[in-house]
Amino acid sequence: RILFFDGEEVEEIETKDLISDKQTLYSGMTSGDNIIQICSSCIRLLDSHTLKTASERKPAAGERIDHVGCNKTQCVVSDGNVITYLSIEGGHIKQISRVELDHDVACVDITPLDNSNCDVSKYCAVGCWVDGSIRVYSLPDFQQLQTHELGGEIVVKSILMCPFEDSSYLMATLGVGSLFYCD
Repeated sequence: RILFFDGEEVEEIETKDLISDKQTLYSGMTSGDNIIQICSSCIRLLDSHTLKTASERKPAAGERIDHVGCNKTQCVVSDGNVITYLSIEGGHIKQISRVELDHDVACVDITPLDNSNCDVSKYCAVGCWVDGSIRVYSLPDFQQLQTHELGGEIVVKSILMCPFEDSSYLMATLGVGSLFYCD
């Protein structure tokens, strides 16, 4: 169901442009007053006023979207060990860069850390399967800046970069039920 909020009024609406037969990995508002919907088979940008597709991007043949990190102007998606960085601007989705890692991706995040520009992230945090590492890359070039080896059979379930006061933190929930963090 899709609910439209207009002040205090709530109305259920229908649109054929939103994907309803597949699981949505992420949906939210982007710059330019658009709605983004990300499923395993595509990234769709909709005009929030008409609910019509403004732009769409599909993974290459044989690929899919497994994990997503998104903000108002950027999106990072992964398929296995491949991460693709996309920009969202002017009602279009544009691929900026792509990198292949040595391990499959378990989770990604691109939360902006700069309070003076809260729409753009300079960093991408990645949790990896197999080695249980947490890595931080620069955007858009995916230069590896930091690696945190958690060791053992630890599985990183989710990851989040967040600013608190004058410091930035990287937090990850682990499969054993604990929280790892560093600044």
